[in-house]
Amino acid sequence: MADTLWSDVSEFQTGVNDRYPHPVFALRSHDGGHNDSQFMHNVTWANERVASGKLALYFVYYFYRPGFDGAASLKSRIGPHPNSRMVAMIDVESAGGQVHGDQSVQINREFHELAGWLGSAKRVIGYGNTSDLNALWPHKPTGVRLIVAAYGSNPGYPGKFAHQFSDHANTPPFGPSDLNSADGMSTHDLLVMFGMTSGAPPKPPPPPKQMPGTKDGPDKGGATHNAFRWVADGSRSLVQVAAWRHATALTLLNVSAANVNAEEFGALNKYVLAGVSHPMPDGLIFYTIHA
Repeated sequence: MADTLWSDVSEFQTGVNDRYPHPVFALRSHDGGHNDSQFMHNVTWANERVASGKLALYFVYYFYRPGFDGAASLKSRIGPHPNSRMVAMIDVESAGGQVHGDQSVQINREFHELAGWLGSAKRVIGYGNTSDLNALWPHKPTGVRLIVAAYGSNPGYPGKFAHQFSDHANTPPFGPSDLNSADGMSTHDLLVMFGMTSGAPPKPPPPPKQMPGTKDGPDKGGATHNAFRWVADGSRSLVQVAAWRHATALTLLNVSAANVNAEEFGALNKYVLAGVSHPMPDGLIFYTIHA
């Protein structure tokens, strides 16, 4: 199964646009008390793409800062009605020593605040490298899902569902930027994990039924207007095919004669001389008006 990829971006990249190629997206809301200047543009785009069916889901993340209620800030920026395909992410990093010590009490408080707002703890995740996650968030909520950052390796970690494997992937329209992978997970798998859908993925629509007596077609491209090409499968006569279409064998012969090439005409003529009530030979080309 293919991996699901997504970029995560902030004001350090250009705003997202329809050149973005992945079915999942992540954007920053704020870093402590600093509001990301690209947030409104990026979240508006994400909401529009979800509504159009071109984006499966998106993450909104914020950089955790001690003493600042990041959850309350995110709630105020999104509003009381978050998109049903939005996941909140708490970015837990030491920032070169600016954040240190066990921050579990505050991070867990913010986690549960977000879970209550979104209606499910499934829709709240964490992010960090293994060192920061161990040092800053040693006591995590049961079952929390995590994105683990590691460039050049792919470490295991409790709760890990995805891996940020690059910080310089050349992704349109951002250029070099962070790229994440939910290894071996489809977008449907992610939607199930976040409680956004359930059960098996929707079944693809059944293929259109082939016209009885044919194995290929209809293919548009005859010499005359509205002529469609068919390939017989050897099971039915031209008379039977015509009756199924509420037409006559003579009508189908006239349309076919006007559209087949010389080789196909020879094969069709040979069949007609043998009798059109017999099954058409496997591979015989004939034409109809309309599909």
